[in-house]
This record gives sequence, structure tokens and C-alpha cells, in this order.
Amino acid sequence: MPAAQSSTHQQPSEQGTDSHSGRPAGAVFQPCLKFIRQGNIKWALDTLKQLISECGFPERSDGDQILLGIAEPGGQGRVASALACLQVLPCEKGHYYYQLIKHYCQKRNLNALKRIQSALTGDDRWQTFQQVPVAPWFGLVRSYGLLSEPDLACSAFDEMQRLQIWQPTHVKTANALLNAVHADATTTYARFAKLQEAGLRPDRVTYNTLLKCCMRNRLADQAMQTYREMVQLAIPADEHTYTTLIKTLSYAGKVDDALQVQQMMVAANFEPTDTVWGSLMVACGQAGQLETALTLWQAFKRARGGLWNMKNAEPWCAMLIACAQTYHLQPALTVLSDMRQAGVTMDTQVYNCAMAACSVPPSQILPEENLNVAFGLLREMASQGVEADATTYTTLFNLCAEARQGHQARQLMQELESKKVKLTTAAYTAFIKACGTSPGLVDAAHAAFKRMVWGPRRMKPNQVTFVTTMRVLREASRPHQALDVYLGMRRAGFPGVNSEFQELVKACAEAALEADDSELKTKVGSFLLQHEQEVQRESVDLHSLSAKEARAAVLCILCNIQERYKHGEAVSRELVIIVGRGQHVQQGGPKLREAIEQLLRDQLHMDLNQSGNVQPWNDLPLTKRNVSKESAVCPAEPVTASATVPDDSCGDVSSSSDNSAEVTAKVVNAVKGYKGRQPRKSQKKPQQLQQPKNSLSEAATQECQHVNEGRIVVSRSTLLQWLQSKDV
Repeated sequence: MPAAQSSTHQQPSEQGTDSHSGRPAGAVFQPCLKFIRQGNIKWALDTLKQLISECGFPERSDGDQILLGIAEPGGQGRVASALACLQVLPCEKGHYYYQLIKHYCQKRNLNALKRIQSALTGDDRWQTFQQVPVAPWFGLVRSYGLLSEPDLACSAFDEMQRLQIWQPTHVKTANALLNAVHADATTTYARFAKLQEAGLRPDRVTYNTLLKCCMRNRLADQAMQTYREMVQLAIPADEHTYTTLIKTLSYAGKVDDALQVQQMMVAANFEPTDTVWGSLMVACGQAGQLETALTLWQAFKRARGGLWNMKNAEPWCAMLIACAQTYHLQPALTVLSDMRQAGVTMDTQVYNCAMAACSVPPSQILPEENLNVAFGLLREMASQGVEADATTYTTLFNLCAEARQGHQARQLMQELESKKVKLTTAAYTAFIKACGTSPGLVDAAHAAFKRMVWGPRRMKPNQVTFVTTMRVLREASRPHQALDVYLGMRRAGFPGVNSEFQELVKACAEAALEADDSELKTKVGSFLLQHEQEVQRESVDLHSLSAKEARAAVLCILCNIQERYKHGEAVSRELVIIVGRGQHVQQGGPKLREAIEQLLRDQLHMDLNQSGNVQPWNDLPLTKRNVSKESAVCPAEPVTASATVPDDSCGDVSSSSDNSAEVTAKVVNAVKGYKGRQPRKSQKKPQQLQQPKNSLSEAATQECQHVNEGRIVVSRSTLLQWLQSKDV
């Protein structure tokens, strides 16, 4: 090792001066920091190289300041510059690598971490060391875990083993790996078994991580087995061990087993801490056992020797949470009174827990006195100098929604806006919900939603916000706005909500027909239609709609097709109307198929019997996207075909075909989920198909009929004739 590197990171002298210039330590490298502040990274690196060649390596604090200053903006260019700076600074013990990994982990820059791993693997300077430092690799595994990237954490750890960097004595790195994969119980315990085979001697943190995995996956039996193994190895448990074990058992619904943890602590001579007592009480509240929680509360007070020795607010909050979970306000008020008597410092969390106890079960309306108690606690917070946070206001807005007091929520929001209080997505969502419970506040709810859409990241709407706003607008008979919100939710990347989708379809279709709103008709039609480009068709599913609602939906769809046709768009797709087989209607009751056929035939004068226009239900072609789950298991026999079936883009299957083998092959391909687009008919005579060795089974034929019975297919020619007729 060079002489300059052998003195790397020496402690500064007692006089605090640099040995080369007599100036204060760090002053030598000030030009580098000046260039970094000016954005001249190249000059900073060149100056750093020159100063190192003249004065030696900088102190660690100076090196950290230079390296992180270069990396601070986080752009791709700065990542490359930071990696170049790593090649200039010394690599002893991997200190600078570890600092840079921590920096980019805090910035959540995953790409930068990957580039650091590549640089770490390819750094030739490690060849001069007898043992490569573990710190950078530990930082990578830990960072990948914090960024929820278990596969990358496993990859980094496997690379450590390949390079023979990890040793069984490096328990800390093994624990970081288990923590990174703890969301998957199978992977976690498989990795743990391999680590034990490699010679790992697990410690308390290892087993606490395994218990955390069990809690995440609600594996009560596995958690108990892990704890027993921990006891057998004489590894002492701590507060985190018992708290995690109690939570695991309570999440799995085994509250009685969670209470038995008390006896386990006694057997291990472990004195329960305030956190453990609180976990037991919360577990009881989660199971709805308030009496058991109160019994534990009394036992806790005896163990502490009375109220005057209970200055920690944590167990008090736990008891308040138990009261909130069981919807009991009076015990919560008693706990608050005892807190004041004991002189416990009441912070924001205490008041938030007390407000939550004012709630009632979802099926009930909140009494006005409960709401008054909650706002009284808010005024008490102000008088005591306790600052309310976003959770406080979210709880109050939710209570206003439960009490159907939207005007009170609106008044509170006006006060917060005047004070310029920063609210979160949850608070705005609760406010929208509260406004929806009172007449005349729909505009306020919609305005709040618009502020969220155009507001900062902390208040961007989530899926709950979208669904809540849609429901408020739909119930207020505003289908236009509700439909826009639903489409905005899908554009934002959130999945559809079936229940809200069905209710929205009903409301919009009926409103469009009753008001004769052509714009809404067109919008609803576009909203309902699903374009299937592979088979050149548009489909709509009318399941769960009544006959009246289904008729309205079909008219909206036809209105959409008409508007597109007026603007010059060709009719290039057939229309598939999924009406179901009517199995869920009472005998003698109307079916959607009858209502839709009557609409198309009698009112719109479509020729349903014209060949090639509306395909009979027993001849409807099937594709993978249109076959129901029931038909996916049709017992069709295999068919051998030597050539493709001549067909149009719709995959027309006609019972009048002259070639029975051709028809059989088409139906079998349909049942099997055949999705390849068939070529169009050509002038050349197609090759003859070989006769199938086994004909299509009767059960498969019946199943195909059942699937197609629930669909009406309107061909392109029928739609075109209707659009060109006076009946449109």
C-alpha cells in the first residue's frame, strides 16, 4: 500500500491543524467545496486529485462533505461524478462507499444503488486487501430492503457469497437480508435455513425478524414455534420479541393465546414493559373484548403502584385505542380523567386516540353529544397549547360524516384554510365524505376534490378519494361529474371498482335517457364499450342491470356509435351485448335478452333474422376474452387440422356451412380459447381439412350454447343499415 494511503483517515492533531500547511484541518480542500457549490464538478474532481497528490488524503469528515456534495442533486450526471470521486478517495474499510449508499437510499434512488453495486464489484483496489470490507455490501442489502426490493437484496447477498465476502460471523448482514424478504414467509424461512447450514449463529435480532415475518403473514403457529426455538437456544427475549408475538397472535384472531404470553414472560423472568402492556390491551380491543382490556388495565395499575407512577403516555394511549376499537366512549373519558389526575403529559397522540373513541359502528348514526365531545377535545388541545395534526382533523371530518353534519365539517375546513393548515389526502377524503352526507354541500365536496387533483403531492387523491367523490356525486344526481371522476381514476392508474361501476352505469344510463342528454348518452356509450382490437368488436356487459337500465345503456351505446359515424368514423366493429342467461331471475320474470331484442327489433327496426347481421346465440363464435370461466373447462375433443379455416375478421361460425369438419374445428378452437386472428377469405380455394378423429362431444356443444345464449352480436352491416335508415 502506498505511503499516502497507509496514513489514511488519521485523527487530526491536538492543535487541529493540517501537517502540510499549518492551516485549520479541512481548509486545504475548501477549493473543492467552492467548485461544488458553483456546480463546476469537473474542476472539483481535478482539484481534489491534485490536492491528494500534494497533501495526502482528506480527513473522513472532509471526504464525506466533498463526496455527498457532488452526489447531492441526484441526477444521472452527478451519480457518475460521485462514482468518479469514489475512485479518487481511499477505499479502506469501504467507508465512502457506505456513505454514498446511505445517501442514495435516503433519496430512494434505486438506479444509483445499482450503479454503485456494479462499481463495487468491479473495483480493482479490493485486490490489495486480504479481506474485502463488509460495510458497503451490508449497506446495499439493507438499502434494498428499505426500498422494498427483496429480489435485489437477495442478489446482492448472493454476490457477497460468490465473492466470499460474507462469513457466518456477519450476523448483521444476514439479519438485514431476512428483514428485506420478511414479507414472504416461504422465502424468509428458506433463506434462514440456508444461512444456518452455512454456519450462521442467529441472535435475538434474527429471531425478532422472523417473528416480524410471522406477524406480517399472520402465522401464529409458526411464531410460537420460532419463539420456542429461541428459548431452546437460550437467547433472551426482549420487549420487541413479546410485543411482536402478541401482535402476531392477535392479528391471527388468537387473543386467548396472546394473553398467555403473560405467563411466558413470567416463566422467562421478564418484567413486562409499558409497551408490552399496551400491546396486550390493544389486542383485546381488536377482538372486541373491552372487559378483558379493562382487567389488564387494572392489573397494570397495580403493577405500577398506582396512577402517580404511570407517567408514560404510551399505555394510556393503548387503553384509549382499545376503547375506540370497541366503540365505548365513556371508559375512554374515564381514562382521560385519570390521566389528568395523574399529571400525565397529554400530547397530540393522546387527544387523537380519545377523539377516535367518539366513533360508533358503521351501521349507526353518531349522536350529537359524541360529536360535541370530540370538538370539545379540540378546544382543550388549543387551550393546553397542544398542536393538532392532520390525523386530528381527519378524525373530526370522519366523525362529522358519521353524524351527518357536513355543515360543521365545512365550517371546520374554512377555519383550517384561513390558518393555512396543511392537510393530507386522508383528511380531504374524509371532508368530501362529510359533505356528501348533507344536502347543499355537493359543490364544496367537488371543489375539494379538484383542489386535491391540482394540489401538492401530499394531498393527491388516492383510490378511496375517487370512489368517495364518485359516490357523493352519483347520489346527488350528477352523472356527468361522477363519470368524469371515474374516468379520471382509471387514467390515474387505479383499478376499477365493480360495485361502484355498476351503480354508476345505472345512474348515468337512466339520467341520459330521462333528460334526453345527447352528450351524456355519447359519454356513457364510450364509457361502457370495450374495444377488442384483435377480433374487431366492441362489447358491453349488462350483467347486474335491470331491464330498464339495460335498455338505457344500449341506447347510450348506439348514440355513441351514431355520433362517431356522423363525424366520419367508419363502422369497423361489430357490437357484442352480453345479457347473461337469466339464471338469477325468478321463473316467469323478464330477462335482459328479451328486453334488448324487443328494443332492437320493435323500436329500432333492426332485422334480427337477416343472415350475417345478428348471429344466432347457438352459433356465436368464442374467443379467449369472451369465453366464460364455465366454458373454459368444456370437455371438447382434440381436432387435427391441416390448414387454417377461411373466415372473416369476426370469426363467423355458421350452422349452414357445407363443411361439417370446418364448423367442428371452429367451435373446438373457440372452446379452447383460440385467439389467433383468422385470415380473410381469399380467391384461392383453401386446403381441405382432415376429418377429426373424435367428434365434438355433446357436453361441449351444450356448453357452447349456454355461453352464447347470454350474448347478442350485432354485425357491422346491421349497424350500418340502421345508421343509414330513417329509424336512427
